[in-house]
Amino acid sequence: MATLTSDTAKLYRVKAQLPTELQFDRQQDEDAVYDDEDAVATAILARATTAIDLLETTRAAAKSNVEAAQVKEKRQYDIKRQKPSFSVGDRVLR
Repeated sequence: MATLTSDTAKLYRVKAQLPTELQFDRQQDEDAVYDDEDAVATAILARATTAIDLLETTRAAAKSNVEAAQVKEKRQYDIKRQKPSFSVGDRVLR
């Protein structure tokens, strides 16, 4: 098995990639180097806000899907359900 040396990496122009770059097929922002703690805090807050907004949107969509499914199931149940018919003298559970 051949190993990848720095010369072969230069030859094939292989670049080390982070797991997120491999998973999401995008490059890391090279301009996103923060030297200031306030800038880092702002970036973290922005990402957290985006994640929370996405979570709320996804939760609302899931809730509406569940409600639609419940309405559909109730409609199908009501169509197939028959009212019980009892006559005098029938044995029933108490």
